[in-house]
Amino acid sequence: MTTIKPATPVKRETAATVRRRHVIVELHPQHIVLRLKGERHSFTLTYERLIWRCYQMAAEQLHKERR
Repeated sequence: MTTIKPATPVKRETAATVRRRHVIVELHPQHIVLRLKGERHSFTLTYERLIWRCYQMAAEQLHKERR
């Protein structure tokens, strides 16, 4: 497993595409940065917020299944 160090964040191009552009992911020790390849705008999420959103999505899915 790759250790994420403050001085050298891990940057990867994913196979996922949005509007025919690959998603670029930068992993930092405290947050994650997402952007589309060729775009200057990026979105920063803390790991805490990302995990919280995953739990929200799981709860929404469970709520839909119970209906």
